[in-house]
Amino acid sequence: MAAKVKKLVVPSLVESASTQTDSAFPSALSGYEELAALSREHLDALLKANAALSGGFEALAKEYMGYTQAALTTASEAAKSLLRAKTLDQVFEINAGLAKTGVDTLLDRSAKLSQWSLALAKEAALPLEHCFETTLAKLTKQLGA
Repeated sequence: MAAKVKKLVVPSLVESASTQTDSAFPSALSGYEELAALSREHLDALLKANAALSGGFEALAKEYMGYTQAALTTASEAAKSLLRAKTLDQVFEINAGLAKTGVDTLLDRSAKLSQWSLALAKEAALPLEHCFETTLAKLTKQLGA
């Protein structure tokens, strides 16, 4: 006699798997959409930070070039004055004036560049900071749920 073979209940397994898939798919799709939106927000923040940095670096470069040009002009004028000097006292006076002007200008421009650099760093960090806070809030909300 032939042994009885158990019948597999395939339709019920397929229905069960199909039901589980149908219930899991919307939540997976929702998670993907949230991740895509978060990625777009991060990319937008990076682009805003990059725009702030490139504009700021351009302004800093122009300021530095202006300082360099002014320093060369001052040095050229001082050299002409030194060539016209008739006494050693005049040479010392011109040289002392050049040194004082150079130090004063350097300190003034350095302070200005430092302030601009700090403002630039704050401006570039602002979109990233906002993005970080938003992401942290979303993750904290999801962990609490």
